Amino acid sequence: MREVVYGSIPIATRYGHWVVLADGRQCGFQGTLLNSASRVSENESLRAIPGVTTAVTIEQLGRIFTARVTNLLLARAVSRLNAGQPISFGPLEVGPTGITADDESVAWDEVKDVRTRHGVVYVKKVGWWGTWRKVFVFEIPNYFVFDTLVRAVLDQRPAAGRG
Repeated sequence: MREVVYGSIPIATRYGHWVVLADGRQCGFQGTLLNSASRVSENESLRAIPGVTTAVTIEQLGRIFTARVTNLLLARAVSRLNAGQPISFGPLEVGPTGITADDESVAWDEVKDVRTRHGVVYVKKVGWWGTWRKVFVFEIPNYFVFDTLVRAVLDQRPAAGRG
């Protein structure tokens, strides 16, 4: 998602959605909506009606992809994590004991916060003044699965582990 600017005034949003199929093929969908149309699109609820084809905007297509893929892959990720297996999300790996990046790990009880701002994921570590790791969202395959999984693990920690 990227703003289209005329002078210094944002006038539209450019969307791009990429799907990687199980056999490795990739399919891309791109489009641009004026900001007024984007706001209308974002506020419309989406309901599937069996047997009926409904036109959707590029923004709505992204929401559909996100919801469906996240639901499917999150269940698999939780099962793997519960089985003691780590899950790779590009430069970050989420495991039963913590988060790993570049052969360095931070244990769950040392993770102060994982926050996303302006397209960047920040992993903060207890006792560190700055950020332990900073990764662009576009570098994280299945970012919404990553985010939902990490939030669930962090929410389950005892209050003492949230230092």
